[in-house]
Amino acid sequence: MRTRTFRAQASANEAAGFTLVEVLVVLVIISVGLGMVAFSVAARPADYALQKEAEALANWIRAATSAAAERAETHILRYDLDGGSLVVQARGVADEAPREVLMHRIAPPVRIERVVRGGGGVRTSEAGQAEAVVSRQGTCDPHLVVLTQKDGACRTLEVNPITGDVSISPGRVDYAQVDPRKLLEASDGE
Repeated sequence: MRTRTFRAQASANEAAGFTLVEVLVVLVIISVGLGMVAFSVAARPADYALQKEAEALANWIRAATSAAAERAETHILRYDLDGGSLVVQARGVADEAPREVLMHRIAPPVRIERVVRGGGGVRTSEAGQAEAVVSRQGTCDPHLVVLTQKDGACRTLEVNPITGDVSISPGRVDYAQVDPRKLLEASDGE
């Protein structure tokens, strides 16, 4: 009987701890996992914030054109180039003051560099405010919005005047080459 009791105690003692090899294997697995996570976070492109803001602004513009069509009311897209925001206002009856519907503030270090508007000639705004009108049908004044960040990276948002859809392109537009008819006819090929 003593032998059995001794064997049961010995096997219980052996099972209670971990070997050095087991501990090392677990540490290696944890360190490889942490290394993969750190590498994926560090692998973000330098202009990740810029792309994220461009997509957010594009979604706000799409929401404004959709809301104008759904509610059958004219909306004004008011870009504040100095404050870095987009305010969408609904225009009610002619003598009624516009009311704020949506607002999106651009997160630093990204800023609105300029807004280029078509229709009756190209007008560029580099400071202050720029406006584009969205009709009751959801059609929009043709315009481009250029977002930049401190390192010089930029994105250009082109608003399709017929559908209200927004396309995002890397880089800056050569403003001298902008043809107002191109802005007006942006959707003819679709």
